[in-house]
Amino acid sequence: MSTTTSHPDPVDARLTQLRTDIAALVDAAIADLTGHLPTPAPKASASTPADGDKLGEVTYLHWKHQQDHGLITVEDSLRIRRALYRDKVRATANLFGRSTENAPFYRVVPYRTPTRPHQEVRLTARGEQLARDYAAKHNLG
Repeated sequence: MSTTTSHPDPVDARLTQLRTDIAALVDAAIADLTGHLPTPAPKASASTPADGDKLGEVTYLHWKHQQDHGLITVEDSLRIRRALYRDKVRATANLFGRSTENAPFYRVVPYRTPTRPHQEVRLTARGEQLARDYAAKHNLG
């Protein structure tokens, strides 16, 4: 019967030690620089886009569609958002919330109802204000 005792591989042990040392050096460097680095700017999202005007534009287009057609469906909203955001349309899900929230749009369905193309979409008070501000800024009537 043969018994093998495993001995630690010196290369693995050295690599583990190097990783630990590097991590400690990086942590020390970050700690040293923390007081000297500017706070990073928040990442832009669909509800707070970098150019600032995109949110106004999307809310205005929803409001205009509502004025012209009487209501907006999820399908209509998706078409508008695809035209503006193209392949980043999935990032615009944060434009939707409850009617009393700060999001510009909400679906007229009970909370947590799965999204369907025929569901009605409405602008919140904030959404209407954003649309009015965008229209005034761009002389759209």
